[in-house]
Amino acid sequence: MNAFTEWEPEARTATFSFYLTAHFCTSRTADALSAAHLHPLLPGVFLPWDKDDSSVFTGAVQEQGRVARDLGATMLLAVDVRWIAKRTEVVVDSLQSTDQAVALVLAHRADPLSVGGAVPGLRRISQRVSRLTILCSDHGAIGALSFGAEHAAIGLTTTTRHYATSAMRARRLPGPSSRVFVGSLFDWFLADGIAGWTAAGSDLLCDLHCCEGLSLDRFIDPDLNVNRHNMHALAHAADYVLSAEAFDRPRLFLEQCQAAVSRYGIAGFKGPENPKPQLTSWVLS
Repeated sequence: MNAFTEWEPEARTATFSFYLTAHFCTSRTADALSAAHLHPLLPGVFLPWDKDDSSVFTGAVQEQGRVARDLGATMLLAVDVRWIAKRTEVVVDSLQSTDQAVALVLAHRADPLSVGGAVPGLRRISQRVSRLTILCSDHGAIGALSFGAEHAAIGLTTTTRHYATSAMRARRLPGPSSRVFVGSLFDWFLADGIAGWTAAGSDLLCDLHCCEGLSLDRFIDPDLNVNRHNMHALAHAADYVLSAEAFDRPRLFLEQCQAAVSRYGIAGFKGPENPKPQLTSWVLS
């Protein structure tokens, strides 16, 4: 199965889609239509962190739940990731009490799932909150799907993979280099970094149909569109998990993460030495 295959709702209990640029949608309409699903969402609210008081959080969730119920829509909540990491039970209880479908956006200046406690928190929320969608997400959303979330929308750019308010002072890496999802390492890397691994003697070849065995270092060329590779690589990882029975998905996802961790820093590989916090957190969760 590839990134452009439509899911069969009768055969699957979880789905995923991708965020696409306006240019991609207008220039490749067929691909865009087959890679995205539309959901009726409320306009959405942002729920900032409050270490001393949960009442504003719970009150806002209840209000959004009432509006969603009246309109037959899905709640859209952008949540400071510290709620997920530090107050998981508050989040679970609040969302369960509304008995409404909810789409969560995790807010952080960089990778929200790099925050200590965020991965196990998302895991518990995915297991216990029904009709859950994760939006503006990266590959970590596949973990949410494996533990029970119904849908995830994965971004193909930094802007659509992560959400940060102006007060969070989002970190932006300099330079125009494309970000490439490397399936074997289960993470995103800059194309010029991958080219550096190749120069050091480690060539990452991609056997997906879209790449036909070519090296990922080719995306150092800014004229090459990396979106197609990223979509296929993420779809391959998600399909591996979602093709299994629901009870088997957590094991398959965690095994995928463990296998990726084992490839970092191995003898003869000139790539990254250490996995990023999100990946190790999934392994240890």
